[in-house]
Amino acid sequence: MRVRGYRRPALAVAACAVLALPVVAVPAAAAAVPGTDVLYTLDADFDQGVLQDVNHDAPNNDQLQLDRTTTFFPYVNVAASARGTMVRIDVDTGVIVGEWRSAPDGRGRNPSRTTVDRLGNTWLSNRDEAGAARGRSPASA
Repeated sequence: MRVRGYRRPALAVAACAVLALPVVAVPAAAAAVPGTDVLYTLDADFDQGVLQDVNHDAPNNDQLQLDRTTTFFPYVNVAASARGTMVRIDVDTGVIVGEWRSAPDGRGRNPSRTTVDRLGNTWLSNRDEAGAARGRSPASA
């Protein structure tokens, strides 16, 4: 369960999906719903969000391509056992940008370890509940 946290714009999720897909024309009848149904196809669209490991540099305008180098996620995820949560800390500022409970109310909260997958999703284990919970990355949250 998410208590408080940082949510990256939907562009980051859309950017990841667009990488492997060709640009497709949308019929005029398909009206976009702001924040829900958005198709990013132009440089101006991409510039509305935060790009990580992709760009739309010339000469390949109006499309995304992978950067030649990758950037590490600028967060550290810490199992805060005394609080029963996982906290996400911005490594540049030291500010907590998100905090998640390690179990629902009424269940044992004793987080143990965190790990981050290649998409930036954070996985948190819980000693008392013998399970793992997944938190979305700022790249996909």
